[in-house]
Amino acid sequence: MKSIYYTNMNEQNNIGAQHFMYKNIGWLAIALIVIAIIGGVSLIKNWKYIGMGQGVANTIIVTADGEIRADKDTATFTFTHTAEAKTAREASKKLTEKVTPALDAVYALGIEKKDVNTENVSLNPQYRQALPCTLVACPPYNQNPEIIGWQASQTVSIKVRDLTKFDNDIAGTVFQMLAEKGITNVYGPNFDIDADKQSDLRVEARKLAIEKAQSKAKVLADQLGVTLVRVVSFNEGNDNMYFPQYNMKATMSEGMGGGADTVALPTGEGKIRSNVTITYEIR
Repeated sequence: MKSIYYTNMNEQNNIGAQHFMYKNIGWLAIALIVIAIIGGVSLIKNWKYIGMGQGVANTIIVTADGEIRADKDTATFTFTHTAEAKTAREASKKLTEKVTPALDAVYALGIEKKDVNTENVSLNPQYRQALPCTLVACPPYNQNPEIIGWQASQTVSIKVRDLTKFDNDIAGTVFQMLAEKGITNVYGPNFDIDADKQSDLRVEARKLAIEKAQSKAKVLADQLGVTLVRVVSFNEGNDNMYFPQYNMKATMSEGMGGGADTVALPTGEGKIRSNVTITYEIR
């Protein structure tokens, strides 16, 4: 009898455990179903906001340009001087003897050192030219060509920020000054708008472009019979355009130092342009 009692107790325990497990599985299934329903409702509710890359279903896109013109107020010159000698040391020394006085003269014009930059410096060997081939034969190839000299070169850029103090003769002043110092390869001037001024002008151009885009969007919304809700996206592109720059070389008329007439160089004007694209949500 005792054995039968224990058997019945075990069976009851097993039945209870199974009932508890089935009960928990049932609650878990119900919870999963509820979560799925909530997620489905949320997905359906927000379906209209999916796609089109903008986050909304109904939009209009408008573009507009804003342009500001301004006189060019800076000029950039570039000069390159080259020196040749039998040794590298001597070539470098000859280069320095010409470039240093030229730079001192540039600073004497009132140009700040921050506006004078060395763009390139080089020191290269010069080799004896190989003998050309004839109809009979070609000379043997020389794997170790003979160095017969050295060439040193330096390129310097000069930015002039205040053109007014040169009485409209910035080119003649710089060319003649550098020619007197023995510098012959001078290029420029390239006229431009000062970088800081460009930043301010770009803000004005952007403001003008946005105002035009807003006006265009309102007109378009009225024509379509819709209402502008909010700005969905904004994009700006800059298209800075300049009138042709002028390029001269100081070697003409012996570096402008031989009684040559001053060449008139109008600076012209440049324009700062901002192109904006605005996407509006509509309803």
